[in-house]
Amino acid sequence: MSSDPMYATLVAELDGEVAGMAGLRLLCGYEYDHPVAQISALVTKAAYRGRGVGKELIRHAEKWAKERGAAAIVLTSGNRPEREAAHRFYRHMGFSVTGQRFSKKL
Repeated sequence: MSSDPMYATLVAELDGEVAGMAGLRLLCGYEYDHPVAQISALVTKAAYRGRGVGKELIRHAEKWAKERGAAAIVLTSGNRPEREAAHRFYRHMGFSVTGQRFSKKL
């Protein structure tokens, strides 16, 4: 993935430590006329939450997406109760719930 221009890994550092990361990819889809960026991973270490790390990662992800002509940026999150804080954060950052994801192991 590191050599594929359709992917990017953003790493956030704070106080000389890795504080978080975002994994991005550019997708073509049937529902949009232009490419769409997907945040496929977004992690902030617990010790750094509430310090703006996630916000900066999303801001940089949006910049990366716009530079590549993306029409939208999407992410998927689990629906477990422990994900509620993350869901509030995503809404605060301007994301809205647009559907459900279904999965089946093969």
